[in-house]
Amino acid sequence: MKKALATLSRSCWRVLAGAGMVFSLSAASLATPLIPGDLDSSGLFIVGDGSISIELLDIADTSGGSEFGFFAVDDPTTLVPIFDGSDLTGESALIDFVNGFVGDVEESAVQSTFDPLPGIIGFYLSVPTLPTLYSVADLNGGVDVMADTLLPSGETGINFVVNNTILSWHVLTDLEVYAAPEPSRLYMLLAGGALMLLAARTGKIARKPVVTD
Repeated sequence: MKKALATLSRSCWRVLAGAGMVFSLSAASLATPLIPGDLDSSGLFIVGDGSISIELLDIADTSGGSEFGFFAVDDPTTLVPIFDGSDLTGESALIDFVNGFVGDVEESAVQSTFDPLPGIIGFYLSVPTLPTLYSVADLNGGVDVMADTLLPSGETGINFVVNNTILSWHVLTDLEVYAAPEPSRLYMLLAGGALMLLAARTGKIARKPVVTD
């Protein structure tokens, strides 16, 4: 993996930066996210080879920033950052699900790496003074704090909302909402991960580390 990452050329990063810049301008021109358009989905998404993301709102930017990222459906204890406290509103990231890395477009650097995924992910938001928030309500004790919206241009907007306050707004390309036709099926899919999360919160297991640069 390290060898593969090392082969990323400057010209490659310039191409990614250009793509991110075009996407940033397009997304930044959108209106404030319309929460009533919430798809009210399962909070899980099917991913392909990759995605481009932009951070359009982080309410914690002035107080150290929050961390927004994703987790595999079968392991919500392993959190992979897309944006962290050092990233500012308007910045972009490239997620390569095939090679397993998140690229910081503005820094032309690898932000984090991860193992191959099963193809279904959820999102999380870590904000100072609050417990980690998950896109899947069952991982928040049954509380739904995520609103996902489909933008006119095809991207997906991910908002985390607590007490009618929008904490964050991120837009990602190439996501497909995972529809669980039977609640029992989704429950079985998440059961193992939820138990791992509960064990981690009670200190029975340690949170798996994510390699970052």
